Amino acid sequence: MSHPPLSFPSRTGALLRRLLIPAILAAVILTAYGVSRIGPYLAQEDGLQKADAIVVLAGTTLLRPLEAADLYREGYAPSIVLTRDFDERPAFDALARRGVEVATDADRARGVMVSLGIPRDAIVIPDRLHDSTAAEAVTLRELAAARGWRR
Repeated sequence: MSHPPLSFPSRTGALLRRLLIPAILAAVILTAYGVSRIGPYLAQEDGLQKADAIVVLAGTTLLRPLEAADLYREGYAPSIVLTRDFDERPAFDALARRGVEVATDADRARGVMVSLGIPRDAIVIPDRLHDSTAAEAVTLRELAAARGWRR
């Protein structure tokens, strides 16, 4: 009866596994490190420039409006535009039907800006409500065209 030849682990295969696994691990770590450090070389930050208006998109209650007020006081633009969103519209409408008026985020932001010394007539709040940034862009394009804003 013939027996199959005995098989011994290949020294080359074992050596290859011992070298290949650490090499792959090192490559993954170096790649991750390199990707995390390359951002500053790929991104370019443009300096602030004067504009016809400072636009505050809906989305935060007071953080963006505070930054806009600072930019206005530093002379970057003569107007501030505050957009409004749909988020709380059903609740505001229900309260209004009950005789309770609640200030919207844009109205609160305007109140804070006026308290900080921004003239009320420098703050523009378009009538339209928005459900997306794209809708805000349409409103802003129309507002800029109507007011002759170019920058």
